[in-house]
Amino acid sequence: MPTAIWTDEIETGFEKIDAQHRTLFSLMAQIDTEMVDNAPPNDLAGRLRQLLEFTDLHFATEERLMRKLGYDGLDVHVKSHEDLCERITVATTRELDGHDLHGELMAILSAWLVEHIHTQDLPMARWMRSLSRHDEPPSTLEPEIRK
Repeated sequence: MPTAIWTDEIETGFEKIDAQHRTLFSLMAQIDTEMVDNAPPNDLAGRLRQLLEFTDLHFATEERLMRKLGYDGLDVHVKSHEDLCERITVATTRELDGHDLHGELMAILSAWLVEHIHTQDLPMARWMRSLSRHDEPPSTLEPEIRK
């Protein structure tokens, strides 16, 4: 399965969130390339760890923003984040244990990210824009890393 690519169609209009989404797409493309090129396991493990850490940062950014603004869809959105983290953790562990899960891992990442942006992030962004007090999420909002 080809790695998903960033398009304007999935842009939320909030630069901080869109920049993080673009970084996620970039990391996925790098992992895909490293898997195809049979990169050394330590390189791949480092890139997968980087993806997991950045994903956690991104999710924390969104979740803190939703909490701060009182977003009604917070619980569903957070559950979606938790589900993906679990799926990525299981797939990356199996990949690093020697199972060839390139297609499975890329399918999980690509399909989930695009679907999540369409079904969760874009509605959240529309809701945020509807608040007259926020044209852009507060730039001073520092994410808390979930443990």
